[in-house]
Amino acid sequence: FFFCTKVMADVVLYYASVSGTAKTKKDTQSLRWLLEKKSCAFDEVDVARDPMARGTIKKNSGTAALPQLYVNGKYIGGYEKCQELEEEDLLSDVLDGEDPPQ
Repeated sequence: FFFCTKVMADVVLYYASVSGTAKTKKDTQSLRWLLEKKSCAFDEVDVARDPMARGTIKKNSGTAALPQLYVNGKYIGGYEKCQELEEEDLLSDVLDGEDPPQ
């Protein structure tokens, strides 16, 4: 197992408990599973219950699409981006706080 605890990166998953689409729900669950598979500790913020968080992530990422993953306050992406990083063997480093490749 890989543990993303070298530098104790602050990993936060933003999602909505009330979601309009099946894809958003599936992506949220898939991203949770991916983080759990990496044995990564992460916090979750439900933007349906926290409108300020929704505004903040939209401002930081430029999109209101969910889910969104942040590491040390930096926007990483949604499920598809995280899965892409995993397939390139880069997700573990990103979860440890390294900058994702551009």
